[in-house]
Amino acid sequence: MWAINDSNLMTVNTTNSNGAFDGYTYDGTTLTLADVPGAVSSVIHGINNNGDINYTIFDSNGNRHGVLFHAGAFTQFDDPKGINSTRADGLNDHLRQVGRYSPLSGNPPSAGFKCNAM
Repeated sequence: MWAINDSNLMTVNTTNSNGAFDGYTYDGTTLTLADVPGAVSSVIHGINNNGDINYTIFDSNGNRHGVLFHAGAFTQFDDPKGINSTRADGLNDHLRQVGRYSPLSGNPPSAGFKCNAM
């Protein structure tokens, strides 16, 4: 389990038989697959009270990108200081997200960010 909203809808990650990550929502009874279309791996993170979700996905080159699921659409994003190394870790009901990235310089090894989604 990674996150939970006020409706007790939780986010869950598993590793599938191919070694890739799959993301699910769990309502206490049913697991529902919630992967990002086209991603090799989907790591589901935050879920807010509106049902918006943020993810870290992996592409076919192993690069990481943030993704926001909002209003029925998936939007990929990268922190401009950490292209291909962005990880989205959580969001609130105002679509403010937090996450981290790895700067190209490698120093520091990981840095945090906060952003407004809209």
